[in-house]
Amino acid sequence: LDGCTSADVVVVPVFISSGYFTKTVIPREMRLDGPLTQRDGQRIRYTGPVGADESLAGVIIERALEAGARPEDAIAVLGHGTRRESESERNVYAMAKRVRASGRFAEAGAVFLDQEPGMLDMLEVFRAGTVVVVPLFVADGWHAGQTIPVDLSLEGAETRKGGRIVRYTPAVGTHPSLAAVIERLAGSAAE
Repeated sequence: LDGCTSADVVVVPVFISSGYFTKTVIPREMRLDGPLTQRDGQRIRYTGPVGADESLAGVIIERALEAGARPEDAIAVLGHGTRRESESERNVYAMAKRVRASGRFAEAGAVFLDQEPGMLDMLEVFRAGTVVVVPLFVADGWHAGQTIPVDLSLEGAETRKGGRIVRYTPAVGTHPSLAAVIERLAGSAAE
């Protein structure tokens, strides 16, 4: 913020959930007092992370539809998971619940990279003939772009496994609609 001269600033963390970085590191490094900081003639507002905003469920749905998801399919919202921060887990479950509540698909639920229910068990978790895996990650980095496709033995955007189909989408955070989520959070903070 040292180089920012605006009198009114909104900081929107592009993280999938609240956790150590959004609760401790960013506020400490940016010298924020909480959701509102007044300093040197600046009003600095700090929002929750984009991944915890309820409108992100719409981006998950968009990703699934882009991959060809149909009403009879299952949507697996794939989160990282961690034993250190339960809020991360709660956020993935909340997003899966919002996708399920949309009523657009036969099933929707959460699976995880590093906790149960594990992504390797998703064909046991879901009954649908096609499971569309939507990674709830900010970027197509190491996990979403490399380790997950390898661990799931994916053969591209669509893979057949035991008479069923698994489709894999790019990370939610790379979708152009994420900009609208950021704008919504920034606008809500400025009100």
